[in-house]
Amino acid sequence: MKLLLFSDIHGSQRALKMMARRIAEHGPDATLIAGDLTHFGPPEFVDAVAALPGRVLAVNGNCDTREVVERLAESPVCAIDRVIDMGGAIVVGVGWPPGAMELDEIPPCLAREAGALARDPRPKIILSHSPAHGYLDEPWPGRHIGSRALLGFARDVNAALVVTGHVHEAAGIVEGAPLYVNPGPAKDGKGCIAEISLDEVRATALS
Repeated sequence: MKLLLFSDIHGSQRALKMMARRIAEHGPDATLIAGDLTHFGPPEFVDAVAALPGRVLAVNGNCDTREVVERLAESPVCAIDRVIDMGGAIVVGVGWPPGAMELDEIPPCLAREAGALARDPRPKIILSHSPAHGYLDEPWPGRHIGSRALLGFARDVNAALVVTGHVHEAAGIVEGAPLYVNPGPAKDGKGCIAEISLDEVRATALS
């Protein structure tokens, strides 16, 4: 399965054009967006995200207002607090609690699924705006702002890939199990491509 990974669009039309161009170039099975679709609105921007070609899944970020979240919840691209069967893999979308400063806990509707997800042999992909604690979560060296709850959840479900955003300064890829990816802000032209199978997951920055 081939995936394009983006985050932190922040309402940029230029970013949307870049993303559409990359989708046409790579022909992914799905495009995953790790939050901050907007910069505090407007909610109608969600419709432009949903109009991107191919299958698109997105969660919200801290800069997405309640109105944006409500619009996203009605959209076919919404992955907020959902488990989505992709056939060869499973995407688990973890939303950012509207108005919160950080992701303190995994929503109960997802936490209850952890055991069943861990037993499923297919690769699990976590999509979250919040990074996991200690992984691509430093706005400056030594200052970790990631979620310990997300870190534990990734381990509980035996995730193969964790896609996050939020910390623009921490774009990158951390090899391991799981593989952690912060594709960088799409508003600055950043993104990643990933390939995932039962045996392997790998990701590289878009050049």
